[in-house]
Amino acid sequence: MKRFGIERQALAVALIPVLILAVLVESAFLYFRFDEQELMLHDRAELIARQLASSCEFAVFSANRSVLQQLTEGVLWQKDVLGVRLYDADGKTLSVAGDAQWSHATSRQTGEGGIWQDEQSLRVIRPIVPTRLVLDDSAAPPTDSAASSMGGVELVMSKRRLNQSKFELVVFSLLLTALVLLVSVLAAMRVARRITLPIFGMRAALRDLGDGRLGTRVGEMQVSELNDLGQGINQMASRLQQQQEHLQQRIEQATRALREKKEEAEKANFDKTRFLAAASHDLRQPMHALGLFMGELHQRITTAEQRQIVDKVEEAVAAMSGLLESLLDISKLDAGVVVPQLQEIDIAMLTHRLLEVFSAQAAQKFITLRVRCPSARVFSDPILLERILLNLLGNAIRYTPEHGTVLLGCRKRGNHLRIEIRDSGTGIAAQD
Repeated sequence: MKRFGIERQALAVALIPVLILAVLVESAFLYFRFDEQELMLHDRAELIARQLASSCEFAVFSANRSVLQQLTEGVLWQKDVLGVRLYDADGKTLSVAGDAQWSHATSRQTGEGGIWQDEQSLRVIRPIVPTRLVLDDSAAPPTDSAASSMGGVELVMSKRRLNQSKFELVVFSLLLTALVLLVSVLAAMRVARRITLPIFGMRAALRDLGDGRLGTRVGEMQVSELNDLGQGINQMASRLQQQQEHLQQRIEQATRALREKKEEAEKANFDKTRFLAAASHDLRQPMHALGLFMGELHQRITTAEQRQIVDKVEEAVAAMSGLLESLLDISKLDAGVVVPQLQEIDIAMLTHRLLEVFSAQAAQKFITLRVRCPSARVFSDPILLERILLNLLGNAIRYTPEHGTVLLGCRKRGNHLRIEIRDSGTGIAAQD
């Protein structure tokens, strides 16, 4: 369905009544004007015919054809007369002038005469009745005028000037109507624009507001209702702008708070990294010295009980060394010193190597160490991955009681491989 704009609808509302009124008034004017012109032509033709019938009464009675011819030719000088014919009581032509089609009717056939017309001509027939002198007052006047008729006059009038006048009148009326419509259109457009232009301005302002330009405002308008609507739009825009400014302030405050929190977290992380690096570095030398001391102590063991005590101390020293290595790795990762180097790894070979490393340690505690990994190749950093798995497996075996179970498993998840280490130990508490 086609939608028309408010300007076209306003023009239609203003022009349709004017157009209907103009058509009705023009139609009524033309109807009455045409009827008046037709009546004037009829009256003039009737008058000419009656005058000619009265003038030629004696000439018809005396059969003076020369006088009759002069009379008929004199009638041709009248405007719109095409032809005149005088005939006797038997319908025989006595005199004729002009070029016209004649009816050849007798006076008895025409009676009192009449008027006939078509699109091009008007025909009038009038009888020639002799003047009667009444000598006896008691005598009654004759009633049959047709019987006493001496002949008749047949007059043919042209309707060319009448039709031309009608055409000119129609053209004038159309031009006048067109002028009235043009003036009405201009006036309607002027009035409509007083309404449509402010509406277009408000529509543009709403589009700007929708695009985020909240500083847009609608100006003053001459139409009070539209001005009230524009003021409402301005109030709405002001409230939206205030809310946006308020939200912007809150966003800036939240951003500043987040930035401060981030800076605090980064500072704490940096302090932690420095502490881990310093602690691991400071503890490495004592641990190295402790390892040398344990090696020297091994050479001086004399009993099995002493060897058992030294073995437990060596296990504790190895655990402490592993913790220090882990702390050092964490500090390096946090500091960004260690960058993972991704390359293709055979996961089956890696897990088999881990199994060989921890088999003896698991056997000492009678722990069942199982590996369930499919043959697959993955992309990862082999050194970091192996170190992570070494720590996890070492902790699992260390904190799993005797006769327990430790499982190293791998599962495919789409394009990824998930590595899991499960044990039958107590695990880590939820609060830790």
